[in-house]
Amino acid sequence: MNKEQLAMTFYAPPEVIAEHLEALAASFRNGKLSLSVGAEHLEMAAEGAVDMDVHAEKKGVRNTLSVELRWRNKPELVGEAVIHAEPPKRPEG
Repeated sequence: MNKEQLAMTFYAPPEVIAEHLEALAASFRNGKLSLSVGAEHLEMAAEGAVDMDVHAEKKGVRNTLSVELRWRNKPELVGEAVIHAEPPKRPEG
């Protein structure tokens, strides 16, 4: 299985971070995430149920908020599947 990764880290004022989070929320609503860092690009389908873990920590003047999202794409139907109560009759011959 091919693994694609993209990492981004940046320092910005709260309003810029909010814009990125709003774009992420809109991407989930649209069912498709598109991420870019320089020439690197990664697209992911956002379908099905999503697991979300949130961790918040405050220590003195330092604050940390971590959000992790995990999901599996909906499986694509590959042909037609049928469940039979009895084995299907095969043509004789």
